[in-house]
Amino acid sequence: MEPEDIAAELKEDSQLISSWLIYYRERKGAAHTSSSTISDPDMKWLEIADVVRRMLGPKKLLLLELRQAEADQPITQGGRGRPGWLAWIQRQWAEEYAKQSGDPEDECWITDGMIKNMWSEIVARFAILAAKRGLLNK
Repeated sequence: MEPEDIAAELKEDSQLISSWLIYYRERKGAAHTSSSTISDPDMKWLEIADVVRRMLGPKKLLLLELRQAEADQPITQGGRGRPGWLAWIQRQWAEEYAKQSGDPEDECWITDGMIKNMWSEIVARFAILAAKRGLLNK
């Protein structure tokens, strides 16, 4: 397998995992209210998302909750440059973290890099658990 193929596969896995994390609430709600049975793999994905959520510290949990809330926002993302969700997360992070910590909002600002690194760590944790359960095997 060529490095480009591996990179493309990893990106695809990351996007799949991000989707399960971001839309976890909707999917879990649908699983509980659906009259049809939920497939075993879907139940495994939901279980992993639940486990990862419980493993997160307060900062990463806040980031996950903001990413989930951001998915409901009418944000227009351009084709290049900085993803639109980063600016929204930064604003919301400063506001929410200031409420939690009691610090002024301007002292609670978080950089793009910090957000991306924390999100990558959350996705990586999920990926390890998903791989162990055979969900990322092609």
